[in-house]
Amino acid sequence: MTLKALRTAFTVSNMDRSIAFYTQALGFQLLYDKVRDGASFEMMLGIPRARLRVAALQDSAGSDHLLELVEYSIPKSQPHRPEFAEVGSANVCYIVDDIQSVFERIKAAGAKYVNPPGDYVREGKFMGKIMFALDPDGIPVGLFEPVKS
Repeated sequence: MTLKALRTAFTVSNMDRSIAFYTQALGFQLLYDKVRDGASFEMMLGIPRARLRVAALQDSAGSDHLLELVEYSIPKSQPHRPEFAEVGSANVCYIVDDIQSVFERIKAAGAKYVNPPGDYVREGKFMGKIMFALDPDGIPVGLFEPVKS
């Protein structure tokens, strides 16, 4: 059996605000922003009359693994503040080559963050610098600058 990552999806409360964060503060490229509905989406999601706006974003490295943002109009997306330790919570982490400059862009955009860049040590070994930003809905986005070898 072959298994390959396709996308990571997050439900957001305000698509325009979320697209701005991911493209302007983090440098993603917007591939498409479309409304989706119909029998296929109702079946796939198990939501009668489902109507959603879906935006696909690609990281600046051109990865095949996409970030997908979803805002539901039927049923209406409800704001929820995810927490790391909450069952069902999720986060995503991206490798960056200059975490300090990304951090400065995040601050300049007025975005929140859990921590500024700090040392990531695993099993006594320095792995690099890591931080978590929070998207406009409070979804944690990890940013990791591995040690240069």
